[in-house]
Amino acid sequence: MRLLSLALLALAPPALAGAPAAPEAPVLAARADCEPLLTAGRMRCVLEARLPDTATFQWFDAQIIASPLFVMPLRGRFSGDDAEVREEHLVRWGVAVVGKAEGEGELTLRVRAVACTDREKRLCTSVVADARARVKIGK
Repeated sequence: MRLLSLALLALAPPALAGAPAAPEAPVLAARADCEPLLTAGRMRCVLEARLPDTATFQWFDAQIIASPLFVMPLRGRFSGDDAEVREEHLVRWGVAVVGKAEGEGELTLRVRAVACTDREKRLCTSVVADARARVKIGK
């Protein structure tokens, strides 16, 4: 019977086996906004990622994952070093795209991060959030 108990304990999930449970992932919120253009040209967009006050950023990056055909991203990925604002709970990037022709569509960006919920940054988990921005060129 003792052998059976040890075997069941070995197969048990970590929380049952005495190991600490994985931290609950904080909610990462992301939003994006692009300035409309009257004619084709360079368009500035802003991507912002926010964590609740109970979590802090340990690592983060962003990427453009979809864009309309009339918009050409100047870069596809943005590292943490590229962020214009880097705070414990907030990160903001400036994103530049080129509008090649008149049109209206949606730019989709993804933020990936490692968020920690303790001061020592030992209880960390990966989080992902997508943001969509309306892009408009022309009247």
